[in-house]
Amino acid sequence: MSLRPMLWSVPSVEPLRKIVGSNNAKWMEPIEAAMRKRDDSSAERAKEHERFRKAAGELLAGRVEGPAERDEHVEIVTVWAQPTLSLRGFDYDADPATLDPAQPRMLTDGDWKHAAWEEYRELIEPLVDEDVLRLAGYLVDGRPLAGARIESSWSYYAWLDRPELARLIEGLTDAARADPSLADEIDEFHGELIPWLEAAGACGALWLYAS
Repeated sequence: MSLRPMLWSVPSVEPLRKIVGSNNAKWMEPIEAAMRKRDDSSAERAKEHERFRKAAGELLAGRVEGPAERDEHVEIVTVWAQPTLSLRGFDYDADPATLDPAQPRMLTDGDWKHAAWEEYRELIEPLVDEDVLRLAGYLVDGRPLAGARIESSWSYYAWLDRPELARLIEGLTDAARADPSLADEIDEFHGELIPWLEAAGACGALWLYAS
């Protein structure tokens, strides 16, 4: 899998979570607009649009068939995430010393491929409790808003709120104390991950999208 997770610090994920199960038809509008941008009027594209409309309706109703969220659900959630979470691109010119930790920003623009995240989870598994492993697992497998899990062939999303981030940071820090070699594994992945999680916690929450 060649996915590259991208991370943002955001004040809260609640504005996005509230859309799911709201039955608010206005949230069909950005989905229709996104579909019109790539409309080639082919029969196959018309079928694809219908799948997306059905998936959006399921999310707005707060339940999905399957029970896993599929490709269409993930793409719809990411369309909604843009305006509700005010996601933006990575600012390569920003001086880290001037960044306000309370302000939302992109933390990493897919710096590590998915394989590194998977390998890191395997490394920490014997070093952390089930709760910490579950939280770390969301960043590897995704965390759905409506389904029981995410089964997508090309993307996934996840989030952690401030208490969850604090618990995860504590658990991973304890793991590195218990096994100092963890900090050196996977080209020092651990040393980059912790500051990202801390930055998200300072802002309020973490949003992840992998593609």
